[in-house]
Amino acid sequence: MKTARSAWILRNDGPQVEIWGLSASERLRRSLLRAGCAEVLNVNPEAPPRLGLEGRLVLLRGDVIFDARRIAARVEGPERGRVA
Repeated sequence: MKTARSAWILRNDGPQVEIWGLSASERLRRSLLRAGCAEVLNVNPEAPPRLGLEGRLVLLRGDVIFDARRIAARVEGPERGRVA
């Protein structure tokens, strides 16, 4: 299986949940990099970037706490559309 090359974290401008001083989106960013994503961007869901992407893209909400195993499964998982 191919590992996703890029990940987009859908930014939430509302209140942020923190665990051990890290916001949910920062924890997610670090987990995605550790799982093998080469590029991780925080994007505005109202105006996502208009980029030509090569390879696979993981798209996750930045206001949700994910288990590291779930993130790795999404990065390494089969090629199909999933939004969490």
